[in-house]
Amino acid sequence: MSEVHRSDTPERKHYTVDRKSLVDIKPTLVYSGTLSKSQDWRDSEHSHYFLEILYIVDGKGIVEIDKTPFNMSKNDIIIYNADVKHFEHSSSDEPLEVDFIAFDKIHVKDLAPNCILPSTANCIYNASDFGDTLKFLFDLIRNEITDKDKYYAEIVKDASRTLLMYIFRVINRNLNTVALHNKDNIMNIVLPYIENNFLSNIGLSEIAEECFVNKYYLSHVFTESFGMSVGQYIRAKKVEYAQKCIVETDQPVSDIAIQCGFTDPAYFDRQFKKATGLTPIQYRKANRPQA
Repeated sequence: MSEVHRSDTPERKHYTVDRKSLVDIKPTLVYSGTLSKSQDWRDSEHSHYFLEILYIVDGKGIVEIDKTPFNMSKNDIIIYNADVKHFEHSSSDEPLEVDFIAFDKIHVKDLAPNCILPSTANCIYNASDFGDTLKFLFDLIRNEITDKDKYYAEIVKDASRTLLMYIFRVINRNLNTVALHNKDNIMNIVLPYIENNFLSNIGLSEIAEECFVNKYYLSHVFTESFGMSVGQYIRAKKVEYAQKCIVETDQPVSDIAIQCGFTDPAYFDRQFKKATGLTPIQYRKANRPQA
């Protein structure tokens, strides 16, 4: 039986990763390409059924997204969700050099197909911290497609997913900045997500991940806005839903507790009484019309 090396020594270190995957995305490449520097280059307005991502290698320009113009410059990432109308215009003095790539079959939970951003999120993110890595991945994908050496399709597939993971990392880091994503915008994303999923076993980390917000910043903003933590807010939503079920149905209280995500009936009773001043049974009696 062969020996498996597990112990670290000063000379030999072992590094492992968490097996839990945060996202399960298997992109299908539509195309990859480049835009060479050209003064006053201008595209016409258009949209795609697929996701398109631009990386500004050099230069400056204007991008118009749904009739709203934005400045773009070196190391910016521009993300066009499916069906978003857009066009780019290169600067005369510092013409654009762009790498671009498009993907189909992108499915992110609670977002439309081929969308990786909520509709309220920004489309432009600075990626200075990852510039060399992004450039390497864009070049790798394009060169593999051009050379078509053995196993190129598998390499392109894996590199495409890696590129998207770095894009997610860029988005997440930028969304930590209040200037890029204000409190109102965060709540406009977070509150509907909680409303649609509070009966599930969701917590701060999952909500932050789904909404592309750093969990520590989300916790701070949420508590500041509502005077309670995300967990307290979710429990309040569950108790509110339980109140409705207790009054409007004949379900046993224990079944309602489980339906609301409370596996411990005693804990459910305590949380319910803390919120309403009554036990679930007392609440049902007090709020049912007398025969």
